[in-house]
Amino acid sequence: MVHCYTVLSGVGPFAIPDLDDCSHQVVCLSSCSEAIVDTITELLNGGDYLEGYILNDMISEILFNASDQMNRAIAEELALAGRRLTRRFSPGEGGMELSWQAALLACFREDHALDYIRLTDTFMLVPEKSMLYLFGADEKNPQLSVEHDCSVCPNVDCFFRTEK
Repeated sequence: MVHCYTVLSGVGPFAIPDLDDCSHQVVCLSSCSEAIVDTITELLNGGDYLEGYILNDMISEILFNASDQMNRAIAEELALAGRRLTRRFSPGEGGMELSWQAALLACFREDHALDYIRLTDTFMLVPEKSMLYLFGADEKNPQLSVEHDCSVCPNVDCFFRTEK
């Protein structure tokens, strides 16, 4: 797995006031290797459904938890500079066009170790177990938690949803 981020200034406009009003944006990337996804697929295709589903769920849980840990570290780092983060924004959710995946992924193209992460023609991330999202960062932002808030998440069918 890989978890990385970059702090930029003046990216956008996103047509999302919470992001556009910030002096900085923090672009985040979390991804599993293709080998993990291939192993899940092999288990399922081989009829090992229980093992495949357990590995799939376990990897998703680890990916989300590690991403949350990275987000807390980002919030702490930026707080030292007097900046606070907005809530998390992901392409394809909350009015942010999925096509933003291309511009956000381009922020990581100088690191060739990440070249295995790519987009399909419809802007879906490959490997499938990958996340690309961003925060706004500014001195004027209120103090918010970077923890995922299911109550504002549009994915109401999520397996991990804690809000009923």
